[in-house]
Amino acid sequence: MSRLMSRGIILLSFILFACTQPKVIYHSFQSVNTKEWKVQDSLFFNIPIEQRGNLLIEIELRHLASYPFTYIPLSISYNLNDSTLFTTDTLSILVADLEGHWKGVGLGSIFQKTDLFLIQNNQEPGNYTIKISHINQEESLKGVHDIGIKISNLKSSDTRSINSQKDKKQNSKSPKLGAPITQKG
Repeated sequence: MSRLMSRGIILLSFILFACTQPKVIYHSFQSVNTKEWKVQDSLFFNIPIEQRGNLLIEIELRHLASYPFTYIPLSISYNLNDSTLFTTDTLSILVADLEGHWKGVGLGSIFQKTDLFLIQNNQEPGNYTIKISHINQEESLKGVHDIGIKISNLKSSDTRSINSQKDKKQNSKSPKLGAPITQKG
């Protein structure tokens, strides 16, 4: 009887957890040339929003274990506030510590890292675009596999806009990549 009860509790916990997760309304990945993602090779995500609501927007990226830096610096342009006007922000996603320990989850030689980009309040229905490109000091970036956008509908009406990168001073034209990873041998 206790075995049946513990299975029931586990199942109920899983159902409650699944019900509290935000509803995903858009989720898409685009591949990047892992040998040479050039600055001009921007990725465009065309996003249809069907209902007004508060949105959680996350950037997901997959990179190879051969990616040589601790950060992946991105430029993200979007027209969510006004379909005719684009806003551009930068986001440097930490993918590894200085000793080479990857921050994301991985399988084999590919690792995935998700980072919060924006909480958008009262988004109107419409067709919107998000453009992503890297802003590496070099002409090309090696070791990035895919970039994705995940948009979820938030239920709470008192959420506020968040972008941790927006609040930082933007003294330089492009963020630093961080130190190269030191592999322990």
